[in-house]
Amino acid sequence: MRRYLSHIDPAANPEEAAAAYFAIPAGFPPPPPLVTASASPGIVELQNRQLIHFRNQETLDAEFFAVLRYILSDRYDAPECLAFNADLLKRAGGYSEEELDGLLREPEHAPLDDAQGALLLFVLDLVRDPGAVREENVAALREYGFADRDIFDAASHATFFISAITLHKAFSAKAGEDE
Repeated sequence: MRRYLSHIDPAANPEEAAAAYFAIPAGFPPPPPLVTASASPGIVELQNRQLIHFRNQETLDAEFFAVLRYILSDRYDAPECLAFNADLLKRAGGYSEEELDGLLREPEHAPLDDAQGALLLFVLDLVRDPGAVREENVAALREYGFADRDIFDAASHATFFISAITLHKAFSAKAGEDE
């Protein structure tokens, strides 16, 4: 994929890429928005640190975050991110194509526990209409045992991801442009 800004290409410079994308586990390529963000070394470092923060989140697991990103990738028309998160869910979570399709059609039936399922739906609603969030929505999540940190981390992860894919789409070649 051609990008309009300079970036650290993992294929062209693996050593520099390993240093730039330090939060990405071995065996996984850096997600396309992170590569785009490498145009700004300070921003890519912040994004790596955010990824590490979410990976170390005590209550929410990697599957929750990957399911959230997968659904958002579809809703925000980010096919590269959709493919990346599908691969992650297949490889690390054992998801089938049918299960992935089901996540997009009916996220309320995501194979998460009841608490994480409720949080997933809350965050999807939050990014669709932030003004609709009410105190009782947050109270309901607390009833599931979530701390305010958990609720904020889930919402922050979603908005961080939407920001990253927005910038990636803006600074990447569009369909039909000369490669």
